[in-house]
Amino acid sequence: MTNLPTAEFSDTDNDGTYETEYKGFTKKGTYQITVYAKDAEDYYSLPVQTAVIRTEDVANPRGDINGNGEADLPDAVTALQVLAGIPGVIWYDYASAGSAGGSAGVDVNGDGKVGFEEVFYIFDILGK
Repeated sequence: MTNLPTAEFSDTDNDGTYETEYKGFTKKGTYQITVYAKDAEDYYSLPVQTAVIRTEDVANPRGDINGNGEADLPDAVTALQVLAGIPGVIWYDYASAGSAGGSAGVDVNGDGKVGFEEVFYIFDILGK
């Protein structure tokens, strides 16, 4: 498998606890995750497996092409890559995912495709 989601952990308050935020768990169900650490010399720890259980679906906003829970610059870049014919990472459930805007999907114009409409919509959001 390639293009698996990743998250960077950090110890922002220097208490020895590393934390991260990941918004990709949007569908009801159990997500199996594997966590490992890499030090400054590129040595990896043994992996630790755990699970995240989501008890209900979360509506994703329109334009959320990568499924991270927000329509942001990486979504616009992915849309432009798709339009240019460059392989991009598109959220597997892009066209059918629930939307906070009340649409049947996060797709901006409901055509089930990534296009200029998504790019313009995302740039409009970023400009506000």
